[in-house]
Amino acid sequence: MDEAEVKSIVPLLDKNRIPLKNKWARHPYFAYNRRNLKCFPLSLWQWNVCTVINSRKEYMLNLFFSDFGSCGFFQITYTDLRKGSCASISSRKCFTLYRTGLMDTSGENESATYLDRDNLMTLSLIKKGLDRHMIFNAPFLTLPDGSRGLLGDFSLSQSLEKESLCTVSGWEGKDRKFRLCEMIPALEVSGGFIRKNGRKDYIAEDNALAILEWHRGVWNRKSSVTQAFASSLSDEGNLSLTFGFGEHDNAVFINGRLYNTGRVTMDGSNLTDGNGCINLRFTRLAKCEDRYRGPGVSLRRRQDYGVFDGEMIIEGRPVKVSAMPGALCTLSTP
Repeated sequence: MDEAEVKSIVPLLDKNRIPLKNKWARHPYFAYNRRNLKCFPLSLWQWNVCTVINSRKEYMLNLFFSDFGSCGFFQITYTDLRKGSCASISSRKCFTLYRTGLMDTSGENESATYLDRDNLMTLSLIKKGLDRHMIFNAPFLTLPDGSRGLLGDFSLSQSLEKESLCTVSGWEGKDRKFRLCEMIPALEVSGGFIRKNGRKDYIAEDNALAILEWHRGVWNRKSSVTQAFASSLSDEGNLSLTFGFGEHDNAVFINGRLYNTGRVTMDGSNLTDGNGCINLRFTRLAKCEDRYRGPGVSLRRRQDYGVFDGEMIIEGRPVKVSAMPGALCTLSTP
């Protein structure tokens, strides 16, 4: 029995308002209200990320929506895997004061919208029940093929049975600081489109998959979090992986079921575990790196996009991974 796994809803904070540490769950069971945190009022960091992988058309889309209280940062990134090139646009809003619409718990309904004052980008993330709706527009973004403008409006569906990886961790000697994360892999696009170069890609028809990241926490200064993830349709069915390189941050998903892999390490481009069950290589095809600065906040965000190859052994069964599109993303506080 894994004593670190939580199997029912629990409060994130104990009676002394100290967060749980080193726990994980298959569903969003960690509940809290940010008003109950015992910390500086603007020290909570929160961000949502949606990454769409269109393997058929060989591109990826990344939507980043954050609210750090004193400042919010927003980014749309389009990656052409054929050309090995990224195009991105980012913006910021000062003194958001947690009013952008991001919620405390990932199970809550959510309606978060940002409109750049110069109309350079619009980004909306909407959640109602288990359904999500993404709307974005970057009319002046120049894509790797030289075309201009990127627009999207699509929906994602999630079943009650689908498992995700929810983790809560922290830093040694920092009792009141924590990182709460949920990774939802391989969500199917239920409808909608991405328009580029004057044409619409109806991404549900392309069997595109989406990965959602949900992060909350009171961060330790001069620290970073790295997340590797990938999804594709394979002989095994719907196959996904997420590796966070912590004790409980790593899992493989096959047709929506989570298989905890234990600790995974990355040496150069090779990802392995200590049991010989994970043996993967990440090939970088494109890179996007940004630095965000605002009142009291300085962030560095690096996104490496590419493919994973290799083999995994899941519950004694070999699973081959071949050219699975994914990313390696790091968010750090310099």
